[in-house]
Amino acid sequence: MDLRRVSNSWEKSKVALLVLILTASCLLQGCGGLRGGGQLAPHKLQGSHQIMSPKLHGSCIASPQNPLRWGVDRAKADELGCFNRHLAEFPGSWESTELPGEIANRSAVENSTIMFYDSVTGRPLFEAPKGRTWSEFH
Repeated sequence: MDLRRVSNSWEKSKVALLVLILTASCLLQGCGGLRGGGQLAPHKLQGSHQIMSPKLHGSCIASPQNPLRWGVDRAKADELGCFNRHLAEFPGSWESTELPGEIANRSAVENSTIMFYDSVTGRPLFEAPKGRTWSEFH
């Protein structure tokens, strides 16, 4: 559901209920940055608020590249990466892409790694698995 296009009151009520449930869950279980909540990254690893400031495309300088590797849904990557300030993809969502197949193929080759890139800029982010096996990475 594209929340920017919610127009009727029933849909708005469902969205409000979802936000209420997520907020209650967050407060009960703990969320990073909230009093009594979850753990924040160490200060030296935290980025500045400038990272999420408005840019040309939401909080990104452009939309994600097209196509994305491993059959990743570009619209979902755009929504989560550029127009999202609170949540992330569902746990394990990467398993519905072609990445597990590539990992399985690479696991058979000793010392094989995969370079991961930023979906917007194409810049290298990290190479995996470094210093561990594919099963430890997976």
